[in-house]
Amino acid sequence: MPGIPSPLLLAMTGLLMFIFGAGDSSQGDEYEFKALYMMNFVKFIEWPENLEPAQKDSITIGIIGQNPFGDATKAIDGKVAKDRKIVIKQFANVKSLESCDILFIPATEKANLKEILTAVRGKSVLTVGEHEDFASHGGIVGFYLENNKLRFEINTDNAADANLKINAQLLKLARVVKKSDAAPESKPASAPAKDKEVKEVKKP
Repeated sequence: MPGIPSPLLLAMTGLLMFIFGAGDSSQGDEYEFKALYMMNFVKFIEWPENLEPAQKDSITIGIIGQNPFGDATKAIDGKVAKDRKIVIKQFANVKSLESCDILFIPATEKANLKEILTAVRGKSVLTVGEHEDFASHGGIVGFYLENNKLRFEINTDNAADANLKINAQLLKLARVVKKSDAAPESKPASAPAKDKEVKEVKKP
């Protein structure tokens, strides 16, 4: 009957809730959850099919700038997701940035966000961040805390621009944002006009 989810859909929804619903930051390291989330994003996101042969065998998760994960990424490094091996790479800055499939941009890189996003523009890179409104300001997936639980938002417009297809079931668990949701950038106030010089007019 229409409107009644199939057993497969229910099972998939239950799996997603299990994978992404346990991010209680009070019960573990926040970055352990973020690392696990990124690994599981791979299962619900499609990258373009025209990948190089070497890329088809692995998923590279890059971390740019100061690495807040510590040893947390050891739990996913070398694991397999969607038949592709997870590889973790660290990039000191945007100049050292190399090819990757997922790029985590920590809050400490907020000042460099525009430069980083420009560097990956036009490439199929899933950008993941953690500072406020990340997904509304050019990023694709933004982590945030709600009632001490780790949540995420997804900008579907930015994902489409990167030629990434996101599974509808994953979107159901996310807060979906659009480019139109971004707050307009504040423009600097224009300098006050200089007072016109008043010339003394001599009477004839």
